[in-house]
Amino acid sequence: MSLRGAADDVFAIVDAAEAELASLMDPDMPFSVQTRILADLPYKPFDVNRAVSQRLQELSGALPRRTQAGADRVNCLRADGRRQR
Repeated sequence: MSLRGAADDVFAIVDAAEAELASLMDPDMPFSVQTRILADLPYKPFDVNRAVSQRLQELSGALPRRTQAGADRVNCLRADGRRQR
């Protein structure tokens, strides 16, 4: 997946989650989405969590839960690719 560091990256992340995960999800198993962003970007973890969760719920019928209660977790990580010193 190629991300540009722009606000519309969230759409690409949602598309990737849909392509990779939606068909694997059990509608009877609650899930949660956790995102870590290790770069200065125009979107925040909450933006990704909300968008991915909503789309996966629409496609799978599974209900999202708070992180602590979710039986399955979808993890997203976004880094800028630069070396840290």
